[in-house]
Amino acid sequence: MTRVAMLAWSAGMGLLLGFFGGLAVLAVLVIARELGLVPARFAERYQQAALIALLVVVPVLGAVLGFLEGRAKLD
Repeated sequence: MTRVAMLAWSAGMGLLLGFFGGLAVLAVLVIARELGLVPARFAERYQQAALIALLVVVPVLGAVLGFLEGRAKLD
């Protein structure tokens, strides 16, 4: 496996794991909202921001961490 392939594989797996992690946290927040543990007004106000953060920011951070892990493996 070449150096570039190792870095791409690590970054891709970090992106995928970050996406699944974001989905899991989003599912917990939706369940908490439906059970009434989170006030409806709070949930409506921050729903869009939480969706973007969990489905975009978390996977990107996972990709960056995966890339750094790949660099550590190659050193």
